[in-house]
Amino acid sequence: MTSMLSAELSATCNALGTFDKKTGKYLIDEYTLNTVKDLIRYLRRDGEEHEIRRHLGQTKVLQTDLLPMLIDHWENAELFDVTLRLLVNLTNPALLLYHEEVPVERTARHNYLQILSHLQNYKDETFTKVDTWNVFAKKLAKILEIDWSERDEDTGLVIERILILIRNVLHVPADLDRERRPENDASVHDQVLWGLNQSGILDILLYMSSENEKQYFMHILEIVSHLLREQNPSALADAALRRSGQEKLRDDQELLALRASESKQRLDKIRQYSAARHSRFGGTYVVQNMKSISENELISFKPLTEFSKLDFSGSKKSKLVRPKNRRPVESGILERRSAFAVRLFLKEFCIEFLNSSYNPLMRHAKDVLVRARAQQNDESYYLWALKFFMEFNRAHDFRIGLVSETVSVPTFHFVQQQMEKYCDTLKVEKKRPWPWVRRLHLALRAYKELLQTLWAMGADAAADVRDSARVFQSNIFYVPEYREFILALFLDYDETKMPRSYLEDLLETVHLFLKMLERFCKKTGLVVQKRVRKKAKSKSMRPSAVAAERPRGAPAAPWEAARAQLAAVLRRGAPARAPCDAAAPLPRQREDCMKNIQKSMREFKFEDAVGMFRAARELWPEEGIFGADGIAEDEELEMLETVYNADLGGDDAVEPASEGADERRDESGGDSEEGTAGRSAVARAASGLEPRNRSVSGEGEGAEETRAEADFDFLEFVHRWCQPRAVGACVAALRHLERRPRPAHCALRLLHRVARQRRRRGPGGRVQRPAEEAAPRRECDYPRASGRDSELTRAPVSPRPADVVDWILDNLVQRGRTRRGVLAKLRQLGLVFRAPTKRSGADGARRRRARRSAAATNAEEEATPPADLRGEAAQRPQRPPRPGAGELARLLAGAVARGFSEALSWLAESLEEVALDQEAEGYDPAAEGTPLVPISREAVEATASPLFAEVLRGIGVVPPADEQEAYWRIPSSLHFEAIRSRREMILKAVSGQPVADESGADADQLASADRKRSRGAEPGAPAGRTDDAGDSDDDDVLPTRRSKKRRVVIDDDSD
Repeated sequence: MTSMLSAELSATCNALGTFDKKTGKYLIDEYTLNTVKDLIRYLRRDGEEHEIRRHLGQTKVLQTDLLPMLIDHWENAELFDVTLRLLVNLTNPALLLYHEEVPVERTARHNYLQILSHLQNYKDETFTKVDTWNVFAKKLAKILEIDWSERDEDTGLVIERILILIRNVLHVPADLDRERRPENDASVHDQVLWGLNQSGILDILLYMSSENEKQYFMHILEIVSHLLREQNPSALADAALRRSGQEKLRDDQELLALRASESKQRLDKIRQYSAARHSRFGGTYVVQNMKSISENELISFKPLTEFSKLDFSGSKKSKLVRPKNRRPVESGILERRSAFAVRLFLKEFCIEFLNSSYNPLMRHAKDVLVRARAQQNDESYYLWALKFFMEFNRAHDFRIGLVSETVSVPTFHFVQQQMEKYCDTLKVEKKRPWPWVRRLHLALRAYKELLQTLWAMGADAAADVRDSARVFQSNIFYVPEYREFILALFLDYDETKMPRSYLEDLLETVHLFLKMLERFCKKTGLVVQKRVRKKAKSKSMRPSAVAAERPRGAPAAPWEAARAQLAAVLRRGAPARAPCDAAAPLPRQREDCMKNIQKSMREFKFEDAVGMFRAARELWPEEGIFGADGIAEDEELEMLETVYNADLGGDDAVEPASEGADERRDESGGDSEEGTAGRSAVARAASGLEPRNRSVSGEGEGAEETRAEADFDFLEFVHRWCQPRAVGACVAALRHLERRPRPAHCALRLLHRVARQRRRRGPGGRVQRPAEEAAPRRECDYPRASGRDSELTRAPVSPRPADVVDWILDNLVQRGRTRRGVLAKLRQLGLVFRAPTKRSGADGARRRRARRSAAATNAEEEATPPADLRGEAAQRPQRPPRPGAGELARLLAGAVARGFSEALSWLAESLEEVALDQEAEGYDPAAEGTPLVPISREAVEATASPLFAEVLRGIGVVPPADEQEAYWRIPSSLHFEAIRSRREMILKAVSGQPVADESGADADQLASADRKRSRGAEPGAPAGRTDDAGDSDDDDVLPTRRSKKRRVVIDDDSD
């Protein structure tokens, strides 16, 4: 900046007026108005380096002159208007000045940071005062007293400028390094919110969000988004006059963590400056009997207690570190707990906003966005408001009527449409992908909140809300575009562009979507649309007697034969009929409607024709093809005559039998994208893929695509998730198992679902090693994938031998298998085979004796069962009896006293999940038990405790059967009622309530639940058999009865 320009700016600022310290008033003269206008002209001529703006920020003219002048002389309308324009210009966001991109060049970045510092000073020194906001509140209240229809254009501009000024002040980011405010303390942003609330501007914003001020709805939505940007909606909904126990416990834990980190830093500093020598200078060692690259022995600089700890990669870099300029930028979502008083009035503001403003404001905002009448990227504020207020409503007092505007299929479609647009832009945007990643993350959070609200609706106490949720889910799962989008979004994850927080939200969304889809398929069944490609019909003409008699498109009977009956139906009226297939493509629906009306009239179905005609008029009123509202009956009759005699391109004179033959030829000759190419209609019907309703296909040459309905196969849908990109994303989430347990749980659940539902053990080996590396200090065992299991899975059995188990044992490469282990694996694979006879069993025993060593043979002969199987069964060791209710109550009380409350809560949650799954899938005592996988540190420590193990046994949880199992299991023989009764006992113990009273009510409840479970067991199951007995590899499976011809059915485990 030149000295001349600097002198002119200083002189202009000095000519504004002066502040009288005695009276506390700002004094102005007749030149003040022109001086303010001069400053506006200077800013208008500002260059790319923003010299004038930076000079005005350094002189603090806004703090010392402009706002004091505005506070004392706000009733001067002309001066207020001009000064307000200057304030809006000076407080413009710095990113807008640099076209929403932080500059990279050194000088430009220095100027950007200087402007940002000036904006933070404006916010801290001026706009935290209540007197400043009182002026704007008075001005707004005075203007809003005038009816909206009587305001002139200048008055509307004043309202809009005040709203923009509020937006600019709230948009200024916080300077964390300068503030250094902990949580529960009033930051600068909190002080601004306090000033807005005390001055009454928040109440004015609520009033303006009514129906009469629609032109300011987008401004209000943007202000509200900046107002609540640091708040967590769930935590804000829980704010009360008194702190809850969870809040106190959380605060104590945070304080202890801070003290521990400070102590650690202090000890590290002491060790750094102490006189202890570095370990490198503690001496060198020689590894005997190991040569280095020379002839000398290997030198080690550290003492080794075990030879296995010798590491040759100590000086190498562990992994490739990505440069900072290539790392994905976090989405910028900063949440903190504001001061207690601030949280209280913000909670009240959110409640009032939901009750009075949310539905009309969101309706108008969506209409503006759909019609492209908003500014660019304004849909971000809509998505933020959708996510925030729906989560707040769900956490505070779930009332679906308050958010009914956004709980709809069109809203779901709009959010998905925005996400698809962002994903497509990311694929082509190479230089600046970060803004689009932030918008995609925001849309993903809104999508997740829609699913969570839908899940909460399904669990609501009101029956109509549950019915609405079921209809909503059926509409979403029916359309393939909605159903396939979540898979495509998951496969499009790119760790080079998208931050870790995006992956965490994506995993939680996928987990919830699959959970909803699976439960919906199990409870009600699902019929979905499928894309089917069929070949085009051949153009060869088939002989038809009717077609030869009359030309194409001519009616089967003259119009006069139908005119009188149609006129009578028009006078009498007819019920509405569906004019076309709603699933057909939109361009074809009106044409199909015309053809259906014509066909109904020619078949003398006049009531159907009139009903479809009038329903089509209501469906397409804007074009007038089917007439206008209130049309006379004679005009309707003339229009129906035109439709009756028109040539619409259809040929309805073909015999029905020939039409059916054509359809069968089309279906048998077509191919489907779902993998039914080349299969006949009978084969597709047998596999459950036969379309039940054929919709009208689109026009095209060659192969054309149409939609058909079929039963949905959830297992096939889960199988499509078994892809390298999906597994890689889950493994990336498992690297942060300790810090973010919830996304890691969702990743493990997805991998477990794929491996368990589809019987695919491939991903297990890929997940196992990163999970072990991610948690090296955890005291839990991770199950290892066994190569012998995969060998058993791939073992062919052809030709069929007399004894299948012996044949498998003879042909296995690894000889460590036993007969019981093979039988357990066959049962897991769901195989059915004929049991060996007595002779074949003896031959198999001889082969086994020849195959084993002498010691193993002697051990087997000692374990050979006698002829009397009942005596042998009586000699088997029985499972120790489960303790009664009183003993279990004492165990639970001891566990709570030992500090296992968190582990007991985890156990209760796991029991509830198993009970819900069993209730949804049906009680099957022969199914495989559900493993209890401890993830949190408290759960891992508890499972290693003998006291907690006694608690698990008392509940009925089964310990690992052998060395191949690593986790305790909830047996499937436990009925879900018994599981829930034991869960209630655990919750009572955790909350400090009495578990078992003197009357023994809980004991009676457990006993009745066990009796129900025993009655629900299979009648043919052995009485002394337990769930964990079938997984042992020590002995052979013994039949309960001998017979020469019998058939053993190894049931499939119902996962």
